Amino acid sequence: MPSGLYAQEKACKQEEKLLSRLQAVDLDTSLMEVLRRQADLLLKGMIDESRLILNTLSQNSKSKNVSPQVKYFLVEVECYL
Repeated sequence: MPSGLYAQEKACKQEEKLLSRLQAVDLDTSLMEVLRRQADLLLKGMIDESRLILNTLSQNSKSKNVSPQVKYFLVEVECYL
């Protein structure tokens, strides 16, 4: 979200316009399949990027003095990925 009030109002109006235009789109089966695949790819990309960040953090935590709380957090996050 933009920091300025005017920019926030503009962004909200644009979001509202986009949502109303999306609601008018007829979702046939082929379009739904494309949207499903696109969402799936985006989620996989986010998970892959999260794993990369987690691996980097884990490597750094082994080589430096990191608190037990951070190490515990890293172990917990790894369980979800």
